[in-house]
Amino acid sequence: TLLSIACFAAGVLCASPASADIIFDADPTNTSLSNNNIGAQGTLTGTPGNLDFQNNGSNFNFSAFSSSANINTLNGTPIVATDTVSLTMTVSGLSVGALRSSGIDFGLQSGLGSPISNVEGGDLIVRAEASNIGGDIGTFFDGGGFVDSLQGGTTANITNGFTITLDADVSGYTFTLESIGGSDVVISDAFTGTQFVDFVGNGHFYYAQQQWNTNNNGVNLLANITEASIHVTSVPEPSSLALIGMAALGLCGVRRRR
Repeated sequence: TLLSIACFAAGVLCASPASADIIFDADPTNTSLSNNNIGAQGTLTGTPGNLDFQNNGSNFNFSAFSSSANINTLNGTPIVATDTVSLTMTVSGLSVGALRSSGIDFGLQSGLGSPISNVEGGDLIVRAEASNIGGDIGTFFDGGGFVDSLQGGTTANITNGFTITLDADVSGYTFTLESIGGSDVVISDAFTGTQFVDFVGNGHFYYAQQQWNTNNNGVNLLANITEASIHVTSVPEPSSLALIGMAALGLCGVRRRR
């Protein structure tokens, strides 16, 4: 490329045109806790790479944590159409006790809170349920309700741990659930218009876990979380690359004169 040639000629070291930065690594200080107003509030303890998220035992509990700031704020500048945003959630294992059902939600939430319906505008969430009246996997997007449902075809196996990623760019989004239904499950769809910039930029990292204990015996649902992070990969606009290349060529000219 022009930039590479210019940097070589000028004898300077140039950074890669695309750079990936971690803008969020969950811990108890940068997250907000919420639930669906049924049962006690969950708790998040530990440090990045070794977090424990616990639902306190109750008849039915749906507890969540979100990044306290949205992606635009975490990034320090609003995301643009040339960016790629990646979220990763890894749970090494779930201790669920004798529960009727359990399930998890993961993705982007437009605001802070833990609504049970997940039909708010701007949400981009995947849900995986281990059991209940038929386990299922599917997504919620921008108030559209449960879509892309794999109900009846795939039941999530989440108790032994899982990794879920959300990759989003201007073209669309892809959820990848590794080995969660006996094999990898991939759900993707396209963005239209400014949905990527609007929804992803204003979204908060979001994770929720559900327990439904009909015996109400006080069993806690505990997840050990080894990663809960957001990365943004930025590619400079062509005009910016041209300016960098011109600057490097200018350095080359200065070096020749010297």
